[in-house]
Amino acid sequence: MPYQHFGESFHKPRIVRNRRPCGSHIHKIGTRIIRFRLRYSFLEHTFHAHDKKIRVRKHIANSELMTKRFSHFAGLESVDNASWEREFRQRIQSFNEASATTTEFLVDDILNLGQLILKKGTPLQQELVLDLGRQRGFIESLTNLGIVNRWFDLEWALIQALNFTPGKLIQLRQRQFPQKALLRFHNNYQWQEYNWSDVLEMSQRFAAGLLRITQNNPGPIAIISENRVEVALADIACLSYGFLNVPIQSGLPSQQLAYILKHAGIDVVVISNSGIFERLQSALGPDSSVRHVVTFDEITYRGPFKPIKWSELQKPLSEEARRALDDRQTAIKLDAPATFMYTSGTTGNPKAIIFTYGNIIAKRFARALVFKVDEKDSFLAYLPLYHTFGRYLELWGCVFWGATYNFASGTTSQSLMADLQVIRPTVLISVPRRWQEIYERITSQFDPIHTSRLEIRNRLQELLGGRLRLGLSAAGYLDPEIFQFFQSHDIHLLSGYGMTEATGGVTMTPPSDYVVNSVGVPLPGIEL
Repeated sequence: MPYQHFGESFHKPRIVRNRRPCGSHIHKIGTRIIRFRLRYSFLEHTFHAHDKKIRVRKHIANSELMTKRFSHFAGLESVDNASWEREFRQRIQSFNEASATTTEFLVDDILNLGQLILKKGTPLQQELVLDLGRQRGFIESLTNLGIVNRWFDLEWALIQALNFTPGKLIQLRQRQFPQKALLRFHNNYQWQEYNWSDVLEMSQRFAAGLLRITQNNPGPIAIISENRVEVALADIACLSYGFLNVPIQSGLPSQQLAYILKHAGIDVVVISNSGIFERLQSALGPDSSVRHVVTFDEITYRGPFKPIKWSELQKPLSEEARRALDDRQTAIKLDAPATFMYTSGTTGNPKAIIFTYGNIIAKRFARALVFKVDEKDSFLAYLPLYHTFGRYLELWGCVFWGATYNFASGTTSQSLMADLQVIRPTVLISVPRRWQEIYERITSQFDPIHTSRLEIRNRLQELLGGRLRLGLSAAGYLDPEIFQFFQSHDIHLLSGYGMTEATGGVTMTPPSDYVVNSVGVPLPGIEL
């Protein structure tokens, strides 16, 4: 089976060969197919062996007790779903509260239970086991034991058994966190937020509106806008209910825009403002497939298209509309195309990369084995949503983890620093230039020779809002000195390399193992 090799541009290139594949996902690029086998060299890289004999003597009694507490789940057919869910959640709580070494003895029992549930369990039971993939304590135990391959085999089998699509992920999180903020944004000089219930309802209304204006026969949907909350809602709606969507760079010239609209066969274009509308009209030829234009803002128009306002696609749902959406979601197949993303076209016209629903959902479970993030985390989202990192790692990462996605209020350094004080994020992903500006701002305030490490750390956290613990610098070079500065002051600033064809990241430095002039080791889902 062919593999795409990227090693020539890396520090110490190597071919990764793990014990066995964990399934395949296919990315189509024109007529080429790149298969990324789901392997976990990243996590095996961080594996550290333990003295099992000492741990057995110390924890055998506690382990035996907790293993017995899981064993009664073998009688799956005799327990109703509500009782099973309640008992399972109580056992997982016991698992999370146990000591780290004790929990490692329980992982094997949970994996065996998962295999039993895969064969005999109900969809609810399968969903509960699958959701363990975002439990930080459980993932750390898998990492320490070096058995992430076995876990992801089970995850992927459960995803297939459930036909677990992005829309089902959204609905699961809404049931878990109905009133928790998912999207927070700046509007009319104030911060506003939409919780999970808001997001589910508004995305469903938009999806139903698309069916209404296309008379239940929608073609591909293009989204052309700067970052704003409506873009996230539109993307969630499309990926949840089977509308093939195409995010397009908001500043793209009319000539390239015309090419993409024709190449993708766009039916509906969703835009933000009058400036984009003018360029769109210039790009639409007499043979254009575009039938409708939806706008976020109120705009004046001329020409053949009367734009439809976003608010017109936010009408309350009828029962018939809800049933239609349920039918569309049920009909989605994991190997079906979900979205096109176009490259910059530096060697000609932009190139389309086709992602399946399986690509998108499997990537989220794979990345959870790397990033130690959960529902308590808060992202300050700076990257554009037509960018793979911004879309998949930030937006859909927050959906997976149950975290909060905060839209940056602007693109300047000044607005970023102001947002850090208001949002107080725990995670920040940005371009190297912004990390360099933060570094220069903090180092200009003290003499590094005569200032203690604690004082520097306190000043740094004060500048960044007080909670930042995880960062990623992407899309360019950043001086190793800057990486080392943040790492040495308890902010895990990670380096990485990525490309659209890999659904974003290809390599990344492990959180506690930065190597100078390296972009790290292969991420889950990538073989080099």
